[in-house]
Amino acid sequence: MLSKIEQIALDTSNDVLLEIVADFYIDEKYGIVNAAKAEQYYRSLESKDPDDIELKVKLAMCLEAHGSVKQAVDIYKSLAQADPPVELAVRRLIYYYSKTGDDANKAKWIDYLFENFGCGDDEETEKWLLFNGRYYHTQFINDNDDDSIKACLKAYYTAAQKFDNVGAYFELGVIWSTTLYDKQEALENYQKCLELYKKEREKMPSDPWIKAQIEDVTDHISMCKRLMR
Repeated sequence: MLSKIEQIALDTSNDVLLEIVADFYIDEKYGIVNAAKAEQYYRSLESKDPDDIELKVKLAMCLEAHGSVKQAVDIYKSLAQADPPVELAVRRLIYYYSKTGDDANKAKWIDYLFENFGCGDDEETEKWLLFNGRYYHTQFINDNDDDSIKACLKAYYTAAQKFDNVGAYFELGVIWSTTLYDKQEALENYQKCLELYKKEREKMPSDPWIKAQIEDVTDHISMCKRLMR
């Protein structure tokens, strides 16, 4: 299918289609990376529109695929911190630091993305919020730093409220009960977590994993209530 679209793009000199084809060739998630072809098409497009900033990011992606990683990352950083910042460059930095296991820089650029472009409503945003929640909670445990716990709570509450994320509600319950010692706040989050698991059970009544989660959260609720007496 891609080869047909590619041929149509070339035969008709359709730049929009050509960029779509190049995007497929450079994006790892499609599993058909051909950086040489992507670069060829991006160069062609750049020659017609040298001011297209996103094309510069995509050409840097080609550099990264060719192995010139440091050069690519330097370009991403430059464009991410430009005025205005380029969203695709920020996202590329998040992907890069995910691959290298640099959690501190990954969290930093996730924060930067949300500060500059808002919090999206896609699955990737949800995962990044949960990542930041875990990262900043660990930082708080290690350093007892107020900024870390504030960032942790912000990430988890956003994931909980924006996505009804059951895991975020559970983690908030844990944090309030074991770290910040507010049993009422912990109880409210555990109860919301239980409510969401029960909704899931309605869809999959025989799922043993959901049953186990309900039992676990119920135990946490009981413990909170005992401690509040």
